[in-house]
Amino acid sequence: MIASKTILREDYHQYLEAELPRWITDGLCKQPEPLRSTAASSAYRDLELAYSNVCQLDMRMGDDIIRSRMALIRLHLEYLRACESGRAHRDAGRQSAGIGRGDASVVIDDILQGIHQGWSSLDDAGRSALRAKFHDRKRYGKRWSVLADSLGPSILLLCSKRLAHMV
Repeated sequence: MIASKTILREDYHQYLEAELPRWITDGLCKQPEPLRSTAASSAYRDLELAYSNVCQLDMRMGDDIIRSRMALIRLHLEYLRACESGRAHRDAGRQSAGIGRGDASVVIDDILQGIHQGWSSLDDAGRSALRAKFHDRKRYGKRWSVLADSLGPSILLLCSKRLAHMV
């Protein structure tokens, strides 16, 4: 009983009754339109779409906390897939971009440049801030993924505020 109070939101029954009609109408995983990207399609298009989805949901997160959690998990999974794909390319003879600039860093910069139109006019601090935000979101996605894998995907719906803050 104590664990359920710590893990599950106390008002889960009322919450489900209130939200279920919206989820039936709009779906639970409805993806917003991706942000317009100036980057050409690449092997990492899915990662770019996942990040674009997170950015869109972040802009209107008040009523989309569940979708936001799902989008963060998708970002984490697409990042892992992109890294695996990058390893395959590197193992096939492709050279790294230099010390501290591995394949993942270059891909992330390309995605950020495509999604954030002001990327080219940003100074190093501004670019670093966007990179850090990307990595924070990816890290939260990993945490939600581990939690959902351990407790089941319904925890994304019924998570208590206390547990959400710990994530």
